[in-house]
Amino acid sequence: MTRNKLAVFPVSLLFLCCSQVNANQITGSLSAESLLSDNTLKQTDNPVEERQDIYRAGLAADYSNWLIDAEASYQWFVQTYADHTQEDENYGDGSAQVVIGKKEDPVALDLSHSRHMLLSTPDAVGLIQNQQEREILSARPEIRKRVFSADRITLGGQLTRVKFPENELQDSKRNGVVFGWTHPLSQVSVLQAVAQQQEVSFDHSPLADYTATSSMLAYGVELRKLKYGLELGYNESDPETGEKYSAPTYKASAAYQSGFHLFNLSANRSLTDTSFGNGNMENSTVVPDSDGLSADIDRIDRINLDLTWQTQMICDRCVFSVGVTAIDDDYLEKDEKSLSLYTHTRFSYALSTAASIALAANKSDVDFDNEIVATDYTLSYLSLEYGYQFSSGVNIRLAARNEDRNTDSLTGDGAYKENSYSIGLGYNF
Repeated sequence: MTRNKLAVFPVSLLFLCCSQVNANQITGSLSAESLLSDNTLKQTDNPVEERQDIYRAGLAADYSNWLIDAEASYQWFVQTYADHTQEDENYGDGSAQVVIGKKEDPVALDLSHSRHMLLSTPDAVGLIQNQQEREILSARPEIRKRVFSADRITLGGQLTRVKFPENELQDSKRNGVVFGWTHPLSQVSVLQAVAQQQEVSFDHSPLADYTATSSMLAYGVELRKLKYGLELGYNESDPETGEKYSAPTYKASAAYQSGFHLFNLSANRSLTDTSFGNGNMENSTVVPDSDGLSADIDRIDRINLDLTWQTQMICDRCVFSVGVTAIDDDYLEKDEKSLSLYTHTRFSYALSTAASIALAANKSDVDFDNEIVATDYTLSYLSLEYGYQFSSGVNIRLAARNEDRNTDSLTGDGAYKENSYSIGLGYNF
């Protein structure tokens, strides 16, 4: 099935960002890549060799004036298969945000859109036919009032729509209200309290509807080299049918940059569901994931930990980065838990101002408590890439990648090895 990717809202946001004469920055890209795989269907037996062609068009914009702050970044893909082992597909990935009203204004409106590809099920093999898009559109109007000398209170609404073009059963709506209080402690630190309530409804499963309530107290500091914050609170999820669930919530984050090093750390616990997941936030690894998506609608108690380190201490021309992400999901409607551990490493070296090489290794280890629902697996990626950027904006790319997937299935279903080699030509403008 061919997906319809050109949504009106993201195109409108891009027009808003790009239509002004004094836009801060507008960039675009076009590329074509031909890839040869020795196991295009990612299967254990009878591997099939096939050429795949991938065409990309990208557009990014950043704009700001006295009233509006806007940014957008999208890529649109067309993927074809020479021997038609899978249906040709076109899809999009990216996000956009427009904020009308500055920080000191009494009213503001935050509009956002995102589109992202997910695995259809948590243990699906990463074929394009096993993936689907999730689109999130939201509007957040807000009124603000300064009290005392520096304190500020806010009252806002939340209207969010989550859509799966190929799986309408997971579509959802979220309508709610948010109250906030902000108190600056100093020029570099702030104290904040937030309380909110949302009515979450599912278009095709009204019995899964629930009310989400949360309250949180946060403290943040932003220094020249160090930023850190701590949030503590309480979440409650009250379903239309079934038992009410409540749990503490927290979020801790820190970022430190000094000399050749950059550290980022974040840890949080939250209540979400299979429809919304992490809200299409960017993933730090290239390994595809389902973000908790399952066959049935379910609420999720999620714990997430992410740690990355990037350094240039090895040499002036190279950048080394390593990171680990852990996601612990506890599904509330069924007896199911999952623990996903992702590790990613990358080393890049600038051969010249125009040429560079990069070596990357990624691994995911996904474990499920209930093997009847899903099968445990590990997936490893190893890639080597060479790129050259001409002064005219034209660039070339050569790459090789190895994938190795193992499962706990007695029949070996879902296990495979694949080697692929690609050449690409692009243009940035």
